[in-house]
Amino acid sequence: MTVDDGKDFFISYATADERWAEWIAWQLEDAGFTTALQAWDFRPGGNFVAQMDASVRQSERTIAVLSGSYLSSGFGGAEWAAAFARNPFGQQGALLPVRVEDIAVDGLLGQIVHIDLVGLDELEARKRLLAGIERKRAKPARPPGFPSPPEPAFPPVDITNPYRGLAAFDIEHRRLFFGRERYIAEVLQRLKQHRLACIVGASGSGKSSLARAGVLPFESEQGCMTVVCRPGQDPYRGLARGLIGYLEPGLSETGAMWAAAERYAADFRAREMALPELLAFAMQREGSVGITLLVDQAEELFAQSSAADCATFLRLLHRLWADGSTSVHLCLTLRADFMEQAVQHDALREMLQAATVLLGAMTDDELRAAIVEPAQLAGVQFEAGLPERLVHDAVATDDSDGDSTASDVSGDGDSRAGRLPLLQFALSELWLRQSNGIITHAAYDDPQKGIGGIEGALRRHAEAVYAAAGQKGQVQVRRIFRRLVTHVPGQRDIRRMVPRDELADGADAVVADLIRYRLLTSHDAGNQVAMVEIVHESLIRAWPALNGWLAEHREFDQWREGISQLATRWKHAPHATQPDLLLRGAPLDEAVVNLRNHADELTAAERAFIAAGVDSRRRSARLRGIGLLVTFAILFAAAGFSLLQWLRAEDQRAVAQEEA
Repeated sequence: MTVDDGKDFFISYATADERWAEWIAWQLEDAGFTTALQAWDFRPGGNFVAQMDASVRQSERTIAVLSGSYLSSGFGGAEWAAAFARNPFGQQGALLPVRVEDIAVDGLLGQIVHIDLVGLDELEARKRLLAGIERKRAKPARPPGFPSPPEPAFPPVDITNPYRGLAAFDIEHRRLFFGRERYIAEVLQRLKQHRLACIVGASGSGKSSLARAGVLPFESEQGCMTVVCRPGQDPYRGLARGLIGYLEPGLSETGAMWAAAERYAADFRAREMALPELLAFAMQREGSVGITLLVDQAEELFAQSSAADCATFLRLLHRLWADGSTSVHLCLTLRADFMEQAVQHDALREMLQAATVLLGAMTDDELRAAIVEPAQLAGVQFEAGLPERLVHDAVATDDSDGDSTASDVSGDGDSRAGRLPLLQFALSELWLRQSNGIITHAAYDDPQKGIGGIEGALRRHAEAVYAAAGQKGQVQVRRIFRRLVTHVPGQRDIRRMVPRDELADGADAVVADLIRYRLLTSHDAGNQVAMVEIVHESLIRAWPALNGWLAEHREFDQWREGISQLATRWKHAPHATQPDLLLRGAPLDEAVVNLRNHADELTAAERAFIAAGVDSRRRSARLRGIGLLVTFAILFAAAGFSLLQWLRAEDQRAVAQEEA
């Protein structure tokens, strides 16, 4: 670097932190800044001290990468001291410390406001770094409220982030679940009167959170065992996995535990009385007064399970409810846009008629409680007027007539009721941007550092994660998300749980990143059967790019989902019955074409299933060929024998004529 090469930033660091320094420099240059870095710019054989001095003087600002190694480095001390001397009072921000290690920073260096990257993942670290180097005034976008007496202080509790983002509230989050008290009371009343409650509402209206964080904790306090079943592709397996902790309490979450769950699932499917017997056994062993069984996201029975499993499982649930001798409280959650399919089943229609709770939108006061109360538990406050803005934006819809009542309990995830996940995600992002215990207007809507409002927060986050994946990773991201969505004709796309080993081959690192960045969630069930799904269906609607991928590959993805289910059934079938499950005829021809054109989008199990069908066809063809040869041989032999008989007869007739 020459003295004419003025840079925006000189990166000062200890040798032990070179990877951090290079990462920081790369992020800054990627954002359009210029940097000077010893590892990249200092010429071999040059005078190090002279090059360092020129870099500090010619660069507008110096970043000090703070770590234990840096604070004990003589050169590091000289570099930050030189930058500090240029601007000792900090008006120009010439020295910008960036802490990358959890250390105490004392003395003069400790008095300078620094950027803290300790404990952050890569995406959040980049956001904080780029936000920290901005030197704009921190003036809010809206006028601050008039200083009034502070609201009562709440003692902080140990809460990392009280907002759930796109994830459902669960039993352990009951203290953070606000705004649904009237519906909790209604569901509990139905369970008390009917031993049944069917919670029906729009996608994103909070059905799962209401049941898990609102209803189940109360039932548990009344002495009931609580069991959660997600039907997925196999409702009996989902039920067995929900019960396995009670049925096999001695097993930890290992492969043995989930193998036992598979055995129970087979028993539930084969024997009508297996489930009531095991429930009674579990209640007796636990000393509980009853069992509250939550069948969460019951629409999966219609969208993912086979028609046969759907019908028999619903009849099983109906018997549990209708049998007055059992101590089972049954709670179901169901997306409203699946009501047409639901009422076609007599068992479910009767249950819906008996005890349906229609989950509508939150009132403004309930929304405000859901916004403000969790933060107050942690001792954090909102800037005056921000909760009201959030309430306003959360209830805004595109209904031209201003009447959203009809859609509040429909399947329309864009209704007022269905926007709760977007609000929760925005609150989670705001929490990460709080400043000195205050969540500000600027964090909500600042063009550079804000989250982009309720509508934009999730989309921006998804796009940032996708961009950070790199070109190769983006190919895997697209394939992963396409495999995690199922299309139901006439309905919105819905998410589906998929075993982790069924995702794109070699994509483990990408899946881990998507889980870490809260776009996917993992239900760990032992090393062999960990399940992965999109964190919430709101992501499908809020991310235009994902909708584009789904539309582009709709036909192939629907075919592949069917092949995946057939391959799983074939893989787990008894060996003697496996040949009966293989593809034949036109379906096999189509599979061979797709295998040839899209092999890299199929799992090893799916490829093996198709290959087994091809092998079976070849064996059948060989056997048919051998059969034809044998047939021809028999025919030829028969013809030869007949010819021989005819010749003998002719000889005998000729002899007889001569003798005559």
